[in-house]
Amino acid sequence: MAKHDAMECADDAQAVADMIAETDNLPEWLEAKITLAAYYMNRVKDYLTHYKQTGDMMPGFGGNVTQPQFVPVDPQNGDMK
Repeated sequence: MAKHDAMECADDAQAVADMIAETDNLPEWLEAKITLAAYYMNRVKDYLTHYKQTGDMMPGFGGNVTQPQFVPVDPQNGDMK
């Protein structure tokens, strides 16, 4: 199921990237959601890269997995705080 979800996420990300023009001025809330999605996928990639190289499951690497996490985003530039 995780592989299917990752593939669907990749397809959606490509579709979104194709819809956005360089000149588009997207609402800040939408840019924040894209930033957050990118952050989460990067965390998954980093974890799996580490796991594949070392076999270490690294408990707590992704934070609290029982409840979604909120990652604050700086509304001025979209960077993670």
